Amino acid sequence: MTAVRVGVIGGGFGANVMAPAFAGTDDVEVVGVVSPRDRAAVAELCRRDDVDLISVHSAPAAHEADVVAALEHGRHVLCDKPFGADLEAARRMAGLGAAADALCLLNFELRYEPWRRLVTSLIDAGTIGTVEAIDWHESRPNWRVRPRGWQSDRAAGGGWLGASVSHTLDAIRLWAGRPEIASAAFFGGTRSGLTETGCALAGITERGARFTVVSAGADARLVAPRVVISGTEATFELRADGGLRLDGATLPPDAIDAEWGPETFMTAVRTWCALVRDAVVTGDAAGLPTFADGLACAELLADARAKASWAD
Repeated sequence: MTAVRVGVIGGGFGANVMAPAFAGTDDVEVVGVVSPRDRAAVAELCRRDDVDLISVHSAPAAHEADVVAALEHGRHVLCDKPFGADLEAARRMAGLGAAADALCLLNFELRYEPWRRLVTSLIDAGTIGTVEAIDWHESRPNWRVRPRGWQSDRAAGGGWLGASVSHTLDAIRLWAGRPEIASAAFFGGTRSGLTETGCALAGITERGARFTVVSAGADARLVAPRVVISGTEATFELRADGGLRLDGATLPPDAIDAEWGPETFMTAVRTWCALVRDAVVTGDAAGLPTFADGLACAELLADARAKASWAD
């Protein structure tokens, strides 16, 4: 296999997570990593003849410019989430992706955490039956308010909702259909000031599954999220200790390999990088998250923000 050549835009997550993960993937070569603030370097990276894929990990407000630069030069694109700073940007990028003669992938890498892949397989096999409820509670110690960073700038696309809960909403949508948010509460910020550092959401999906999500960034130790998925045939639980439980059916023998642990995130990223490589080689992104998924999530984030009450 000829190596897939990847250019990375992003000095934080891009340089520190995605670039090393791509570099550690067989038959992938990282040919450049540039800061999104250096627009000349971004333009040069997208122009290079030795680049197959541009991996965009700039601040959400810069996504559209980076995506346009990559597509103008015929590159495949992987764009991070949240997908643009606002819904209108997401719509424009989704339109570009639909018209492009290139792969346009969305960086929902957490779909490929082992336990999430197990849930997907159990649902696809009918083991859980029809999903009737999803209850998701997590507190992640990876959120720090950085007054000069985009994460605390709502206009730049910052906030806990897009940074973390977007992954949760993507999972609910994948497993039970599009979530219809009935209520939302944000905390840790203000409507006009700092971005939210946590939220609580509730609603019903288009397939009739009830869901609740309570999620926040915190300074606590790293623990697994607690997730309970109740179906007509069985109930799956990811416990706070990272273990798995399935009431009403038997877990497959290799389910222990899907238990949550400190390395779960990087396992997901490495799996995702290999899938991206294969998609670029074959030209087939079937089953992988694309710009259409990014737009669907952006619509949910906009709906949550519109309905949110604030606990200042």
